[in-house]
Amino acid sequence: MLRPNASAMDKMVLCSIGHPEDGDPENLGMLMGELARRYPHIDIWGGCGGTREKHLGHIARQVGKPVAN
Repeated sequence: MLRPNASAMDKMVLCSIGHPEDGDPENLGMLMGELARRYPHIDIWGGCGGTREKHLGHIARQVGKPVAN
């Protein structure tokens, strides 16, 4: 099971800051795109509580139609 998080921050830090951390939406999309190309059978993509519309936009652009090798 994959459990993506919008932020690359340490989980203990994320739990202690008291609010969702946005992280880098573009980087999250890029990483999800890499996973989509590696595992083309996965067809549901998303994120955690810190994932917002901007994250989903980057994910959709990167995952939209993975190129099979």
